[in-house]
Amino acid sequence: MNGVVDVRNNAQDPYAQVNNGFVLKSVMQLQTQADSRVRLDLSTKFNCQSGPTTIFSLKIKLHLPRVVVLSQIQLQAGRIWIVLQGGTINVDTPAD
Repeated sequence: MNGVVDVRNNAQDPYAQVNNGFVLKSVMQLQTQADSRVRLDLSTKFNCQSGPTTIFSLKIKLHLPRVVVLSQIQLQAGRIWIVLQGGTINVDTPAD
């Protein structure tokens, strides 16, 4: 994490600043401020990096035992970079 990164539980909640090590839960919305970046490591096969002024949320499904599967990213604004080493992911953008 570089700079200011904020998270909120849903669209009605206010954003709150988070620090390195924060655990992002499914459907939480993440926002990076100007000159800020964040990297999410979700599994050994997937990581996601966002650029400045980016807003996005994740939809995560839990498959037992303890296997997390990312099913969708909803990008509201900004840019993200995804490194995927197997499997698939759906990314919804404002242009969709």
